[in-house]
Amino acid sequence: MCVDNEQIGALHTENNRERMVNDSKQMDIDMVRAQLSRSEDVRSKQEAEILEQQTKINEIHKNYQEQMNEKEDQHQSHVLEVIDLNQKHMQAMMTKHQTELNHETIHFNKKSNEQKRAHDTSENQLQALCNRQQIHISGLEDDVRKLRSELDETLTDKQSLQKEVMTSSDYIVAVQEKCY
Repeated sequence: MCVDNEQIGALHTENNRERMVNDSKQMDIDMVRAQLSRSEDVRSKQEAEILEQQTKINEIHKNYQEQMNEKEDQHQSHVLEVIDLNQKHMQAMMTKHQTELNHETIHFNKKSNEQKRAHDTSENQLQALCNRQQIHISGLEDDVRKLRSELDETLTDKQSLQKEVMTSSDYIVAVQEKCY
């Protein structure tokens, strides 16, 4: 059995078409790999941002605690001064100074509570930001898993097409050998 040039040409044409399909699949694989690389870069940047935000939260908390300790020390010092003055003055003056001390204590507590509320609000906002970034990272991780799955499917398709090309090439060689 002899195959004419037309059949060989058709087989070559089919082989070239399959080669172009393989090249297209390879470009798809390269594109998916590039997307995977970019998504991992984004994830690394976001993890760095989360660490930076956590560091800021810790610094804010530390500063707040230092301010509170300083204010408490100042307040305690003031209270001791007022007590010394009260002991030196007459009983009537003692009542007046005690009233002032109570007023200052209320004022200090009010300011302290306001500062604590402001700190808690900042901390809650930063925690909300961290939570949103973690959700975004989880979404990126899901995307990466999907891209890896698509990459595996593409690689499987590529292997299948390569097997078909090899089978076609073997068939062409066998036909050519029969003709000569």
